[in-house]
Amino acid sequence: MTGPDPAWSGVGMWHVMLFYFLLAGSSAYALWKGGAPERIAAVIILLATLFTLLVAPDKSWVFGSVHAGIFLVDLSMFVALVALALHADRFWPLWMSAMQGFGVFGHISVWLAPSIKPVVYAATHAIASYPILILLAFATYRHLRRVSANGADPSWAEPSYAPMRAGA
Repeated sequence: MTGPDPAWSGVGMWHVMLFYFLLAGSSAYALWKGGAPERIAAVIILLATLFTLLVAPDKSWVFGSVHAGIFLVDLSMFVALVALALHADRFWPLWMSAMQGFGVFGHISVWLAPSIKPVVYAATHAIASYPILILLAFATYRHLRRVSANGADPSWAEPSYAPMRAGA
């Protein structure tokens, strides 16, 4: 093959540019206008993106096999989103956690069945990452609507258990 590698020459990389556009827009919107859960989710997503770039700085890894560093970043993001979902007074963190979990299972699937084609492995990441960013923007919009309608939007759920009393 002569010339630059078409996979990294910018040709056909519109989806990467779209990802960074959505990342910048949804994160900035959440950090600027979101409640605490939206802002925390934005920070989680931004940190996961940064750490992904740090653990895989070269472009030689192209979904041919599982990259342990990226798997750990994705798993950490999943755990952080689940923790957010358990404490936030919102439903969307559950959806976001499920989407990220789908991406984590993509890694596990390739470990269990290395014959999975790289395009399928890449698709599991795309299926998870783009909707997460869109969901963050929508969640921020809904937060603003609740604040406008109700004057406030509680960020954190009250515990759903009653403390046990002595002698009860």
